[in-house]
Amino acid sequence: MKNHNKKVGIGIGVMLLKNNKILLGLRNPDPKKADSELHGEGTWTMPGGKIHFGETWRNAAYREAFEETGIKINKENLKIVCINDDILPDVHYVTIGLLCKDFKGKPQSKEPEEILEWKWFELDKLPQNIYEPSRKITHSFLKNNKSRSFFTDLNIQKFKEFYNPSQKLIFTSIPSTFFHLRGNISAYVLNYNKSLINPYLNFDYNLMNVAEKKSIRTANNSIINKVDELWIFTKDLQFITDGVLFEVNWAKKLKKRIRFFRIINDSEFREISADINWPIEDYYGTRLAEQWPLIYTAMSSKLFQIRYFISKFVLDIKRTPINPFLNFDYFLLDKTDRDKILVANSTLIKYSDQLWVFGPISDGVLAEIKLAKSLNKPIRYFKIINGRGIKKISKNEVEFEEGLEKYKNEL
Repeated sequence: MKNHNKKVGIGIGVMLLKNNKILLGLRNPDPKKADSELHGEGTWTMPGGKIHFGETWRNAAYREAFEETGIKINKENLKIVCINDDILPDVHYVTIGLLCKDFKGKPQSKEPEEILEWKWFELDKLPQNIYEPSRKITHSFLKNNKSRSFFTDLNIQKFKEFYNPSQKLIFTSIPSTFFHLRGNISAYVLNYNKSLINPYLNFDYNLMNVAEKKSIRTANNSIINKVDELWIFTKDLQFITDGVLFEVNWAKKLKKRIRFFRIINDSEFREISADINWPIEDYYGTRLAEQWPLIYTAMSSKLFQIRYFISKFVLDIKRTPINPFLNFDYFLLDKTDRDKILVANSTLIKYSDQLWVFGPISDGVLAEIKLAKSLNKPIRYFKIINGRGIKKISKNEVEFEEGLEKYKNEL
């Protein structure tokens, strides 16, 4: 017989996500202090709790996150991950699982008797003893994101969400001694809400030494012509190489803004006041003033393994490839928020002269085409032949990944 005197409660769990890590708090092992009707004592939990009468779920999420951690979330930028039933013999809650990547502040133990500490956990290294409602939320999130391609969040409906028309483009100039910091430097620039082209990623090792150094230098010069600013990263001016010195002089000639950043350690950089007025004698780059058009190479993640081959194809016909699968290699191993990379990627399309599409079209490539069309960029299409050849084709010959053929008229 059903007990009609018992009521169903409604709660929320807020999954705060930053750099592929989520915030969890350790509940007091004492049931009286853990304050959990669902018996979560001694487990790791997300910020969350009950929705009060008359309170919206967004307001509840903001209140609970701030009350428990001191973090202020953007309640208008929450995404529902899942809605679950949490049922025990004596209690029933419907829990709304929320994802939040837009927040400010550092976690504090504001309710120290209930939550002993807050700690960031990598998504693939979560603790075993997770509070059941929080476990269901993380499970749903990981299940929904398990098969994400490189730019899955980008699609034809959402492309404008990842476009900032006022974002500036930066060229990062780095002495070869600090090549190993290229990913950290790119993440640092992105955290300034700038887009960038990092030559040590976009032309990684002269495209694994399959491209001529002269072509790479001409392409780099063409990029500097287009960017808004040049940022130099070095430990000291004594580490400046001929290549960096040339880039500084080239940028000065073009009246570009130049900024200097000191490398404090592998992950810390600090802007300094500096200038370089050293002459450069007969550097070969000065003879490579030809301007090659910038080509954004749009391709499905299924072609990731031939990204060097595609960039070389563009270089060989005297064009400058801007290749997102090189420039933002593997989302910079999640050194920064992926949405920042998606916005920066759209800025690359804005600064490019043309968009060239290689191979079957994915949802992310469709979004890139849509953005390029809105910016009046010329678009060309190419077919990959047996993984070894590239052939220009017409729009009518373009192939689509499964389920996307219905967008053929969008090209």
